[in-house]
Amino acid sequence: MADVYLSLGSNLEPEKNIRSALRELLRSPGIAELSTVYLTSPVRGMNQPDFYNCVVRCNTAIEPRELKFAVLREIETRLGRRRASGRYAPRTIDIDLVIYGEECINQRRLHVPDPDIRHRPFLVFCLLELNGRLSVPCANLSIAEIASTMSKKGMKPLERYTAELRKEFGLP
Repeated sequence: MADVYLSLGSNLEPEKNIRSALRELLRSPGIAELSTVYLTSPVRGMNQPDFYNCVVRCNTAIEPRELKFAVLREIETRLGRRRASGRYAPRTIDIDLVIYGEECINQRRLHVPDPDIRHRPFLVFCLLELNGRLSVPCANLSIAEIASTMSKKGMKPLERYTAELRKEFGLP
């Protein structure tokens, strides 16, 4: 079993789609904790709706490649995700494998830990909230060290929505 961190993001009906993704993830791989959900601007200032972003911690024995392609991608497809429109296009749901235990994986279409950790404050601050002592595999840095170089500017915590989700799904 490995501690696994997954990021969730949506900017098309985000309240509905984050909730639906959490419901699916509870079935497999399961969810141990949910970070605060944040409202954030699109990457690169693209002209599209703002995103809801959060991170969940899971504990699973599902292997990384199977988790990403057989579980997470399948959930995205069921929730209406279409990948043909570009990497930064609006989306119903995006579920990324951010950290998988102590694994360092650099394979075609599978990079763990997620290389975007150092560039996405919402990832860093959500990970920090879930585990302040977390070390990022392969980076020789703690999540706290990375967070110390970033700002939460542009991240609006959605506290009431987060509380509703935690209560609905029985999560801390």
